[in-house]
Amino acid sequence: MAVICEFGTAPEQARDGYKIVGLVYGTDEELLAEYSSLDVRFVRGAAVHGQPGVWEFAAMHPLKSVQVKHWQAYGEGEAKPATHQIDIEDQRGVNGQVYLTVGAMDGVLDDMISVVAEVNTNPATGTDEVPCVHVSFDDDAMAFSLFKVGDKILLRLENDVTLTRTESPTGPLFVVE
Repeated sequence: MAVICEFGTAPEQARDGYKIVGLVYGTDEELLAEYSSLDVRFVRGAAVHGQPGVWEFAAMHPLKSVQVKHWQAYGEGEAKPATHQIDIEDQRGVNGQVYLTVGAMDGVLDDMISVVAEVNTNPATGTDEVPCVHVSFDDDAMAFSLFKVGDKILLRLENDVTLTRTESPTGPLFVVE
C-alpha cells in the first residue's frame, strides 16, 4: 500500500528497510491512486513551482533480503545453515523493473549473479515491446539479455562476452565469459 511520508523522514524510512529508488512528481491523491497496490513510501520533498499541490517525492521501496540454502536442503530432518542470500528490489512502480541478486554469504563477488526483469524492445525488429531479462556477472558487468518473443527466447550477448559450448557428464553446457 502506498504511503505519503512527510519531509525529512527518509532516514526513518531507511531504518524501516526502505531504499530510495527514484523521484516522482504529483499530488498526494495522484500518487496514492496510481501506486495503491504497491508497497512504496513517498517522502515529500520540495513543492513544484507554479503547480499548486504538486510535490517532488522520493520514492522508497523495501529492500528484501533473505538468507537461503540449496533448494534440496529444505524440509530435511537436519537443519542446514543458510549459505547464500537473495535480494529482491521491486522498482516496478517507478521504472518498471525488478532487480534480483543471488550471492554467497561469504561476500566473494565472483559468487554473485544479478538479474533485472523489465519490458524492452525486441532486438530483432526494434519495435515490439517484449518481456526481457538482463543477466550480469556482477553489479555492473552485464553478460547477456534474454527476450521472450512468441514461443522463442532470443539471447543477446553483451560486447566482448563469449558463449562456448562444453561437454559435461550430464550433457552439453554453455559457458558465458
